Amino acid sequence: MLHFFYCCNRTKPATLVGSKMKKNEITDVPSGALKKNAIGLMSVVFLVIATNGPLTALLGGTPASFVFGNGIAIPGVYLVMGLIYILFSVGFSAMSAHVSNAGAFYAHINLGLGPSAGIGAASMAIAAYQSLQIALYALFGFFSADFLSRHAGIHVPWWVMCCVLAVIVHAFACRNIEFNGKILSILMLCEVGIIFLFDLAVLIKGGPDGFTTAPFEPKNIFSGGFGVALVFISSAYMGFETAAIYSEEAKNPKRTIPLAIVIAVTLIMLFYALSTWLLVVAYGEAELMEMAKNHPGEIWFVISERLLGNWAADLLGMFMITSLFAAILSFHNTISRYLFSLGRERVIHPWFSKVSMSQRTPYNASLFQAVVMIGLVLYFASRDLDPMTVIMPIAAAPATIGILAVQCLAAISVIGFFRVDKRDTTLWQRSIAPFTSFLILATCLYLVVVNMSLLTGVDSALNWILPMLIFVAGLAGAVYGQWMKFKEPERYRVLSSVLTRV
Repeated sequence: MLHFFYCCNRTKPATLVGSKMKKNEITDVPSGALKKNAIGLMSVVFLVIATNGPLTALLGGTPASFVFGNGIAIPGVYLVMGLIYILFSVGFSAMSAHVSNAGAFYAHINLGLGPSAGIGAASMAIAAYQSLQIALYALFGFFSADFLSRHAGIHVPWWVMCCVLAVIVHAFACRNIEFNGKILSILMLCEVGIIFLFDLAVLIKGGPDGFTTAPFEPKNIFSGGFGVALVFISSAYMGFETAAIYSEEAKNPKRTIPLAIVIAVTLIMLFYALSTWLLVVAYGEAELMEMAKNHPGEIWFVISERLLGNWAADLLGMFMITSLFAAILSFHNTISRYLFSLGRERVIHPWFSKVSMSQRTPYNASLFQAVVMIGLVLYFASRDLDPMTVIMPIAAAPATIGILAVQCLAAISVIGFFRVDKRDTTLWQRSIAPFTSFLILATCLYLVVVNMSLLTGVDSALNWILPMLIFVAGLAGAVYGQWMKFKEPERYRVLSSVLTRV
């Protein structure tokens, strides 16, 4: 895939001559093209949480995890998974303090395990994020079209909403990162705010069984359904690692990025654990499980309307759409910066490294991403595929696999990075925490692969084809890296030297 992007173009990048360029002209430079010192700590935290899409995760994944996982202990599993990612962030954050590159996992794995592994990881990450984007677009198209139909009487096909969204997202992504940070912060506060109102209502009114602590008892958490619960819960944390993507644009990145990762993971963990626990309290165990089995799509709406009124259910539906928009915009920025970084290092065609002169954002990479999404949406629409029952589950499943696989590689890369130069880190930071998190994440990856049917909702060959596609993408990238090493050693050497200047 990466070799296809690179094509046959070996030209050097154009020289930046700012005084002679028009406002909307685009350019590419060897390094530092993104705007420096543009966003602070809390902006990065908000960008990460928006990428995570907390409202989407709660409304979409929680009901299924209650049914197929370990029942009312799901809040405890959210807590356990959060602690696993905090453990992962110990080593990842320590390494992030020494890495300033928009390629995130690609740059980390490149430095820790070598350029070939880094290119393979980048290929796998792009495939995973792209797959997740497809799932999010399908959800947005369905919910936005349904919202317009119910509240405005306007009937628009889901795919039209998706195409309009792609254009809007590209327009937003081409604006400076401060603008994106402000927009995403507002949207994130809205979606989190409506859930906090629900949480507050439960804390005040209580529930039929009182404030039970059963969801956090170890005997319930580590019951027979714990492994299956991890399959659903692990996907709810996807996106926290994107903090590293903004390292070139953050103020004081050596401090900001590691701290943002830890803060974001901690806040996400507490938000999920608290809100799902209060959901158990609000319903009571018996009614909750009945709702999760028979009315999974209504589980949050019914209880919000019961506790807060009709307006709360309407707001929940509206903020579900804005949550999807925020997540899509965030992942669009993520993929664009991956492509920008790969283009800048000449792993793929240098066209992808061109940036907007006025905004200092990866214009061409963003444009490519928008065109790809419109093309895919139109293809799915031409095949008359249902966005909710077909596109969403089948696209989301390989994304979970790909991101978990890249996280495993990132954990090992920390050990490789600090092997020669310890850089004032402790044994816990450079070896114990990353290796332990690797073992746990590898176990989660295995559980996801063997339980693919729960994620896709089908029992067919797709359940082994989808994981294979992700792993083949990674293998193809690694093979391309090895090809570059032997066929174009100078370019391979330059790639390595660019990434080791940290």
